[in-house]
Amino acid sequence: MNNVTTTDYSEYKITVSSDPCCYGSDYTAEEAAAITARMVRGIEAQFPGIEARVRLIIGADEVSGPDSEVCDEISFWIQNNWCSTLGVIKKTTQLRTT
Repeated sequence: MNNVTTTDYSEYKITVSSDPCCYGSDYTAEEAAAITARMVRGIEAQFPGIEARVRLIIGADEVSGPDSEVCDEISFWIQNNWCSTLGVIKKTTQLRTT
């Protein structure tokens, strides 16, 4: 993958699912909301100006924008970072319940 140099992602949009079944059967609606919020914060920090929309949908996160290579870069970043978000949320929840 090419490293695309972009610092303004204002022409790009992503839809992030808040449906608990997207994250696994062990996740509650509250945990899914926390995962979604954390993921959106990470995306917005990594890609300044991007419009992150949260929807109760099932399926992969959708990235759109004028340059397909930049869309691929955003998708690749999400694929490499969403699992760490799941682990942080689950670990925090387990600590609260013990």
